[in-house]
Amino acid sequence: MKYEHDRTWAEISLDNLDYNYRTLSDLVGPGCTVMAVIKGNFYGNGAITAARSLEEAGCRWMGLATIEEAMELREKGITAEMLLLGPICPEHTEIAIDNNLTIPMLDYAYAREISKAARSVGKTVRAHMKVDTGMCRYGMMVSKNLAQCVDETMQIAALPGIELTGVFTHFASGGDPAEDAFTMGQLANYRAYAEALEARGLKLLRHCANSPVSLRFPEARYDMVRVGTLLCGFNPFGCGVELKPVMQVRARILSIKQLDPGDTIGYNRLFTCERPTIVAIIPFGFVDGIHRSASNRAQMLLHGKRVTLVGKICMDLCFLDITDVPEAKIGDVVTIFGEDSGVFLSPYEITASYPGSAPELSAVIGTRVPRFYLRGGKIVARD
Repeated sequence: MKYEHDRTWAEISLDNLDYNYRTLSDLVGPGCTVMAVIKGNFYGNGAITAARSLEEAGCRWMGLATIEEAMELREKGITAEMLLLGPICPEHTEIAIDNNLTIPMLDYAYAREISKAARSVGKTVRAHMKVDTGMCRYGMMVSKNLAQCVDETMQIAALPGIELTGVFTHFASGGDPAEDAFTMGQLANYRAYAEALEARGLKLLRHCANSPVSLRFPEARYDMVRVGTLLCGFNPFGCGVELKPVMQVRARILSIKQLDPGDTIGYNRLFTCERPTIVAIIPFGFVDGIHRSASNRAQMLLHGKRVTLVGKICMDLCFLDITDVPEAKIGDVVTIFGEDSGVFLSPYEITASYPGSAPELSAVIGTRVPRFYLRGGKIVARD
């Protein structure tokens, strides 16, 4: 439907997604598996279509936040192994088993409830131990009492209806060099726990590295890495790895106004023109995903030139100062982030104008913004 390109839309490159997956698989090598973390609708890119593409590219493990996310993919025919990164209600244990989902195991009290639920239906659920090495989220705090946590894990492994197959943790500041000492401390806690389990005869699939740690600390890759933002092409760490952006977002100019010095723009008259100013109005507002604190600060691309947001961002639209692009006209395409005429504007440039991150920006692109999936430059699917 043409009208879906008349307002605001996102373009998702499946070619770039596949490229990123292959690049990361080559990086970690044949002894390590790449888990695609596609929680949160794959950071706004669309989990269903992305999962299909990744599965075709060879991806065999996917990470989801909730059982609802996993079930959505199962119902669409995705067969890859799936790990739920957050706990489930015990009454959903049979659903997890019947749909071949691996769940996180937090502690003995939680494990007893899961065991009871599994035994009540005569089945066994697969689980990965989730341990807390310093993040202070889910899992036993192995940094506080290693021996006790190991003993408790052995008790969990002996419970009927539970098959422990893996062990994982998560890093708090793996992308921040100033926090490397803390990160290495977390890694040491994880290593000590996993090795203590092996000494007790419990050898499990080991995975702890998220996107930044996967790049910055090769020694943390173990048997599997969990990457989400890297698959999207977000790599502020460098580390010799070139990834490609998966999402680009565009909108069309709906209106153009000629303003005089002293004219003010938008709510609270946040911007006052200091010169004769040409303003374009585009249908991309805070409900579509851009934070209001980007007002008067962030830039976008028009005809390959950077233009600045002026005035307070509205719910459904924002204003651009296009004075230096006098050839612009109604209907022209504005690139909110992405490539335009050989110029690339990263989402990092937008989020630099407020306390946000590039993955956060893509993740909150609104549901009324249609996603068009491209392969070979042609649209092959739409969400």
